[in-house]
Amino acid sequence: MLGNKSIITLLLWVVALTATAQRTDTISHHDWPVWILPNDSCVVVRDSATRQPVIHQVDSSLMVKVRVNGFRVQLYSGGNSRRDKMKAIEMAHTAKMYFEETPIYTQFISPHWICRMGDFVDHAEALHMLHEVRETGKFPESVLVKCKVNSWQIAR
Repeated sequence: MLGNKSIITLLLWVVALTATAQRTDTISHHDWPVWILPNDSCVVVRDSATRQPVIHQVDSSLMVKVRVNGFRVQLYSGGNSRRDKMKAIEMAHTAKMYFEETPIYTQFISPHWICRMGDFVDHAEALHMLHEVRETGKFPESVLVKCKVNSWQIAR
């Protein structure tokens, strides 16, 4: 059973996906999924006739995680001190309070402690999340960065 937050998140993703597909015609016309939501075991595909998004239930055992080029919202970038590490962890906790279902990554990429969120393959969706993050007023340093992200695909 999907919770209210899951349904709202799913609807936002469908709206973002629809807006992206209307602006650019990069979505292929075959039956492979366009977007997979692993937590809810749902897949969003485009109907070949109407080109509208359709949500299907998928067995989660059919999905595999892959690393692809994408975007994340960087919330914080500090130095290599213990204080910077604690600040990055603090930012991660604050972000988790606002965005419970979005993955948060705190890591040391020499010589900086950074805190990033999300796994966005689509630039428009990442930009939308950046605007949401900035609207909170808690992350003044937030920027969009290109990096490898986790994506879910149906195993072949």
